[in-house]
Amino acid sequence: MAQTVYLSVRQVAEHLGVSTDSIYRWKRHGEFPAAVKLGPGSVRWRLADVEAWEATRTICFAVSFCGFEAA
Repeated sequence: MAQTVYLSVRQVAEHLGVSTDSIYRWKRHGEFPAAVKLGPGSVRWRLADVEAWEATRTICFAVSFCGFEAA
C-alpha cells in the first residue's frame, strides 16, 4: 500500500520554485489545493494534490527584460 507524502509550505514552495507567500496567497484566493490539518499548528499539503494541480498549470515565460522585447 502506497503511503501519502505530506509537504510543509516551505517544501511546497521549493518544489514549485515560488515563495511561501505565493502559496498562502493562492490558498487564500482558492487557487491552490486545500491543505490538510494534521494537528494543532501542523498544516501540510499532499504531494499528490500539489502534483495534480501543477499538471493543470500553463507554463509561461517572460517576454521582456529591462525594456527589451524578445525577438
